[in-house]
Amino acid sequence: VHITVEADGRELFDHALTPGKQMKFAAHDRLAVELDALEGVTLVYNGRTLKPLGAQSRARRLVFVDDHGG
Repeated sequence: VHITVEADGRELFDHALTPGKQMKFAAHDRLAVELDALEGVTLVYNGRTLKPLGAQSRARRLVFVDDHGG
């Protein structure tokens, strides 16, 4: 699965993830994660596992925003 991660407008990662690979990313205000498919990927945000969103084989761009101001 190819993943692109941006934190606060800065690109942090733009590569394919290998099976079994775990990565952590942090942002102050905004974190954007773009995946070419959700199949085989588990996303955890603030300690909570996110459930799949619809068809998993479609590309997704997920954006997490700090609504509380840091």
